[in-house]
Amino acid sequence: MRKLNFSKIGMKAAGLGAGAVGAKVLISKVAPNMNPKLKSAGAIVLGALLPEFAGRSQMMADVGAGIMAVGASELISGFVPGLAGIGEVDPSFDDSVAGGEGEYFIDDDDNAINGNQ
Repeated sequence: MRKLNFSKIGMKAAGLGAGAVGAKVLISKVAPNMNPKLKSAGAIVLGALLPEFAGRSQMMADVGAGIMAVGASELISGFVPGLAGIGEVDPSFDDSVAGGEGEYFIDDDDNAINGNQ
């Protein structure tokens, strides 16, 4: 079995996370009156070009990948409104389905999902 390099995995996650957070800030704060689709497309371009101008380090490649991922997600959600909520918590979320007070389970008698306790 191959040995896991947790340091490398951690650095990759840090780079992707930094790029994702940076892209969210960039898209939401820069040029508030600009078309969101253009800002998202710009984030994709920035993420693709970042490693080219930053010395081709693996960390900058990961930051660029994080920027591109968020840019692509935002751009797609601009064209397909049903995807706009991905990654966000719906304030009307009913936590009873997720193990709150009204727990849901599969009834062995009829294999129906119900809310009986």
